[in-house]
Amino acid sequence: MIISETISIQGDLKDIYGAFCDLTLWTKILPDIKNAEILYDDHIHQEFLMTVERPAGLETIRGVRYCHPFHTLEVFHPVPPPGVKYMRGKWHFIPDNQDIVDVIATRDFELITNNPAAENEFAEKLKNYLKTNLNLFKAAIENK
Repeated sequence: MIISETISIQGDLKDIYGAFCDLTLWTKILPDIKNAEILYDDHIHQEFLMTVERPAGLETIRGVRYCHPFHTLEVFHPVPPPGVKYMRGKWHFIPDNQDIVDVIATRDFELITNNPAAENEFAEKLKNYLKTNLNLFKAAIENK
C-alpha cells in the first residue's frame, strides 16, 4: 500500500531540504525521536539508527537513505517495524517561484499478514504520523 501527505513550507529550497536531510535535527524537531546515530553519511548515502518512543516503549530503527540533493530523499528500513514485511519512503521537494516548497511524503509498505482491515488501520496511523511530522518540520523551519 502507498500513502502520502503533502505540506507547503515557506522558505528556501536548500534550507528546507537540508532540515529533512540532517538527521541530527530530527531529535530537536520531532519529540518522539529520542536519539539519532549516524553510522555512515557521504551526503548521498546515509545509514542510521534512530531511537523512537512508541506506545509500547522505545524502539530502535535502522534506516538507509539516498539523498538526491534538493529534490528527493529516499529511505528504506532493512529491518522493518514489527508486523511489517517491508517499508520504504520518499520525500519530494517541489519549489514554486514564491519561496514556497511543497513537501510530499510517501510511504510504501506491506504487512506480514494479509489482513486488509489491519493494513488500512496501519495506513491511517502512518498517515497521521506523517502529517504530524510534516507540520512539526514546517513550524521549525518557518519559525527559526
